[in-house]
Amino acid sequence: MVSQRNLSCRNELQSSRENIIQKSPMMIISFMMLWIFSIILYGPRLWQILTSGRSLSEVSLLSSFTIFQLIFWLLSAYFIAVVMFSFISKPVSTPQNFSENKWPEVAILYTTFNDFCVEAASSCLKQDYPNFHLFLVDDSTKEEIRQEVDAFYSFHPEKITIVRRPSRKGFKSGAMNYVLCEVATKYPFFAVIDADEKIPEDFLKRTMVYLNNSELAFVQTNHAPNPEQTAKFACDIGPTILPFWGVHCRVRNRYGFVTYVGHGAVIRRSAWEAVSGFPEVITEDLAFSALLAEKGMRGIFLDNILCYEDFPSNYPAFRRQQERYIMGTTEVMCKYSRNIIQSSRISLTEKIDFFLWCLPLYIPALCLIFVALCTIGFTLAFGKVISPTISIFGHQLNFISIIVLDERFSPLWSWDFQIFSIIGALSPAFACIALGLKGKLSATRLLFLSSVPYLSVMVLSWVGILRYLVTRKTSWPPTGERYISSSNEGIRDQSSLTRKIMFGQVCNHFSMRILEICIGGSLAIASLITLNLSFFAVSCCLLIGVYIDMTGWEGRFPPLVSSICFALIILQMILNMTLLSYSPGLVPLAFSIHF
Repeated sequence: MVSQRNLSCRNELQSSRENIIQKSPMMIISFMMLWIFSIILYGPRLWQILTSGRSLSEVSLLSSFTIFQLIFWLLSAYFIAVVMFSFISKPVSTPQNFSENKWPEVAILYTTFNDFCVEAASSCLKQDYPNFHLFLVDDSTKEEIRQEVDAFYSFHPEKITIVRRPSRKGFKSGAMNYVLCEVATKYPFFAVIDADEKIPEDFLKRTMVYLNNSELAFVQTNHAPNPEQTAKFACDIGPTILPFWGVHCRVRNRYGFVTYVGHGAVIRRSAWEAVSGFPEVITEDLAFSALLAEKGMRGIFLDNILCYEDFPSNYPAFRRQQERYIMGTTEVMCKYSRNIIQSSRISLTEKIDFFLWCLPLYIPALCLIFVALCTIGFTLAFGKVISPTISIFGHQLNFISIIVLDERFSPLWSWDFQIFSIIGALSPAFACIALGLKGKLSATRLLFLSSVPYLSVMVLSWVGILRYLVTRKTSWPPTGERYISSSNEGIRDQSSLTRKIMFGQVCNHFSMRILEICIGGSLAIASLITLNLSFFAVSCCLLIGVYIDMTGWEGRFPPLVSSICFALIILQMILNMTLLSYSPGLVPLAFSIHF
């Protein structure tokens, strides 16, 4: 009877695995059809404008504008397709006939670097799974934090092992590789838990149901912001992670590339060994997922297992997080793109979706160039001064003189194209709106509050991208206060190194503020001259970001000005529909990023 149940369970798990690995191309096909439809419908208008260039400089500007439009249409089609298929995506079914007679041993790797959290570590100990051991992977450099870890260990020495390695080479990925190679060598499965992450008591039991007696490489669980966080910034902006987990991750089981997201996951040791461990890069999770796929191994995302994670508690920590994301993704794209493209074990659907998964991180950088192109480049090359008027119930209202684009751009001055542009501009927020309609978050409030934090990293994104492309080196900016180069083999002279790092960080931080003020101020002035309120709002996000970085998010002013910026973007959409014959430019797509 037991063997029959095990056989039934094995067949069910194998069937589930096959359904997951054999991806449906329908989401990618729908995305491509939407993009091609956009090109067929409005491409001729762009071509008409492009061929109107009268000089090399004009042709260059118009070519850049055309390329940006094609990229934004592609992103819009992607966001729309993801949201559409999130409504029809079904969660992975839980095997019903699983035998609980034998649970494999599991090592829980709790990683911490000066951010140990007793509540999070305790959630690892409270597992109702019968066969696990907790490893506190402590890379902390602060003595008081190390003492906290030691104190926690002293209460449960039989269930816990503290691991401190001789150097911080490789940072998080290096720490996990060290533990799995040197200490936790006998465990066939291991869970990766972040220092601020709280997992449910049945986390291991519910994930191991899918991993035991199957060939899955990993199981990634769902996440939500920690409801116990009290920091105002985290409370206001933290829900922006819900669309990422609840919409973007959800569709990947059936229609795309399932990515291990770095925490809240259980991994098969043999899969880790097959790719020679975690790559020692900043975004080791994305690189690890790519290497697994090259070997023909896959994971699944379980949206019915919910873990809680802390959102950055303040704006500076948020900026460091975003810098790490963009720099790390650029590193992975440079190092692993060719292997992914050439791999015969990765389907075309997964290949396309892998790059689409990474592309939205570059929206702030693209948005900055697009705003500069439209407000400065176009103003100098194609601008003309007019005094627009608007008639309301027979009364003529006169506006101040502004600079608008000349008649060559008239193919874009139509109701249908403006509506099309509005849909594109709002498309990054569709996942947020979809969850709002389901009652899972307050979408309107979130959209108004989050514009400034996410758009204020436009310059920072370019700095992170260029820093890696030029130096081919990365830095690891954790939520703590230090920036440490990933090329460091260890820390021998801690005090000397710390002084140098902190001095360099202060200088870089001051230079970044000056750069953001100069760029934001210049673009804001140019936007006002062209009466483009949306570009003005986007430009002001850089200036407001500097203010928040210096004073904090607390108080009424930061949320208020962030809401005003979003309101100006909406107002520009209305103006573009009202002043069709004097449209000064297009509303940018990337006003906010809601993963």
